[in-house]
Amino acid sequence: MRRSAHLLFYIFFFLFLTGCQEHGPESGMVLSVPGNFAVTVSGETSLTFSWDPVEGASQYYAALTNAYDETSVGDPVFVTESSVTFEGLEKGFSYVCRVRAIGGMEYSEFLVSDAVYLPDPEYE
Repeated sequence: MRRSAHLLFYIFFFLFLTGCQEHGPESGMVLSVPGNFAVTVSGETSLTFSWDPVEGASQYYAALTNAYDETSVGDPVFVTESSVTFEGLEKGFSYVCRVRAIGGMEYSEFLVSDAVYLPDPEYE
């Protein structure tokens, strides 16, 4: 049941994004890309990503993937602040965060972080 709920979420989100694409950059309807991506190791198994707020954005979509094979890590989240913390991560892996600003039907391109390694002191 949980997998089907996730699948439905991704389908609706994809449809939302493709519906927004008719407002391409040439129409001036696309928000600016968030800037100044920063990351902090905020705990043994946590990473916090932050960025500059985008004018016109009411929320941000953030997704975390494994840097090695680009598989999703947990569910994407929507936040109203210009930062997000991903918790419960596995130590010894590298992660990539993707963030998009959203304001109504307007959205930005994705801001993609560099790969961030979460150290595992037991093996280092």
